[in-house]
Amino acid sequence: MRQGRELRERTWRTANDDCLREGDGGINLACLRQFKGGYCGLEDCNGNEDCPERSACVRHDDGNNYCFRSCADKPECNVNRDLDNEANCSSNVEYVEDGTPGKSCVPPSN
Repeated sequence: MRQGRELRERTWRTANDDCLREGDGGINLACLRQFKGGYCGLEDCNGNEDCPERSACVRHDDGNNYCFRSCADKPECNVNRDLDNEANCSSNVEYVEDGTPGKSCVPPSN
């Protein structure tokens, strides 16, 4: 899945947005409907280089890897998400790549 490199600069602004259906996720991003309100992102990353800029590859507790937006605090995670679907800016994530710094926006699961 090496598409992340090509997407980095073009897609970070839409990563983490709410979505309702495929095509809502922005340029080459999927609408991941396993998350409440949908989540514009990528699934099955193998490392941070597979993810758009300002995102990191996270091993989620559902057993899958996702590109989640990097963040410093919660408001960054919710610019384009409504109150019912707020994501958390969490340091309690397992990054696929050891040594990945910072926190990631983690959306609520359905």
